[in-house]
Amino acid sequence: TDQNFKLVKVQLKVQLKARSKAQSKAHPPRLLWEILSPPRSELLKKAVQQFQEYFFDKRQTFDLPIHLVGTDFQKKVWEVVRQIPFGKVLTYKQVAAKINQPTAARAVGGALNKNPLLLIIPCHRVIAAHSLGGFAVGLNTKKLLLNLES
Repeated sequence: TDQNFKLVKVQLKVQLKARSKAQSKAHPPRLLWEILSPPRSELLKKAVQQFQEYFFDKRQTFDLPIHLVGTDFQKKVWEVVRQIPFGKVLTYKQVAAKINQPTAARAVGGALNKNPLLLIIPCHRVIAAHSLGGFAVGLNTKKLLLNLES
């Protein structure tokens, strides 16, 4: 639901801050929801657990069921981006080429800006030819995620 997605976005920001402040990977900070309100569904609990593992170097991929809603173009872009391995990057132009639309680099950026699942579809792994490009939740977050994976 939209509310669950908003909670996951909040969790992403909290985990990034916690990761940057954590003294030891052996003692990760408690999840925000463990303190305030635990997730109500088993799926949401699984998602939170997988995010926690990702932020503390115990997970490189996510195995959560997803149902993407978007245009055909967006779905093609998101599927290519979902296949980018942990620690690797592609340029917007490379993603455009992979969907057989080599002149659509800007449109790829637009599709990624609408990405509803920021970690599961790791759009932070898509960069511009000579810069980081953009990121829906800010370039500092993109830098943190790329550093986490390097």
